[in-house]
Amino acid sequence: MRPGDVTKATVEVDARVGGKFRIVMMHGRGGDEHWGEYLTIEPPSRLSFTWMSAHTDLRPTVVTVEFLERGSNTELILTHRGLPAARVDAHKNGWTDIIAKLGETLGSGR
Repeated sequence: MRPGDVTKATVEVDARVGGKFRIVMMHGRGGDEHWGEYLTIEPPSRLSFTWMSAHTDLRPTVVTVEFLERGSNTELILTHRGLPAARVDAHKNGWTDIIAKLGETLGSGR
């Protein structure tokens, strides 16, 4: 959870349906807090949670991450619903960066 110029993230997680999480992404301008609640946890194929922050205008939005087996690979599909129109591009860029960094980490064997 370190998109763009985020240098560090602190995370509190209660990973169960109904459990809550809190993420603070730190960068040169300070910290951005995000929080939500797990709606669906279906290992190994689906995760869904609410996502709120100042960047959603404090409105609850819903993120769903699906993992689809593709031979020896895995396809990741991330859908973020309910974002204010003015916030869509910033979230698209952030999620794209987060997923790219995840791919780099998994590809490196770390």
